[in-house]
Amino acid sequence: MTAPHQNWGNLAVTLTSPSGMASRLAESHGPVDTSYGYQGWTFSSVRHWGEEANGTWTVTVADEVPGDTGTLEALELKLYGTVPQVVLSACKTNHNLQITLTAPSPGSSYVLEASQDFVSWTSLTTQSVPSCGHFNFADYNTPGVSQRFYRAKLLP
Repeated sequence: MTAPHQNWGNLAVTLTSPSGMASRLAESHGPVDTSYGYQGWTFSSVRHWGEEANGTWTVTVADEVPGDTGTLEALELKLYGTVPQVVLSACKTNHNLQITLTAPSPGSSYVLEASQDFVSWTSLTTQSVPSCGHFNFADYNTPGVSQRFYRAKLLP
């Protein structure tokens, strides 16, 4: 962030995620050394770990002390994260194959697909992960099939 201001200590900076979680990146702290300011300043926060990145993120820069003014010249937001790790497990019965998808991200939606050759994939179901962290699916198309492969794809 680059925000020249006569008294940069008057500024408060808050990052708000799409879910509404707010992270205060800088507090207003009154008069400070005026020879310095927010010039290419980097903030970071761990408060948003585990949140979905999709949606609108908001950065609020507030001048909390009247008098001096400044200008927000530049702002860049970088989000770092990973795709949630999913575990597929299967249990064969006499009539079907019971598949369980376990994911650490309740509310995320996955499409479960099957293939016999790793080339042609057929969608079996699309489901959201409930708060318990897993869902089950019964594949009744397995009798007589020598091999069947499964995958789960996270939907945007």
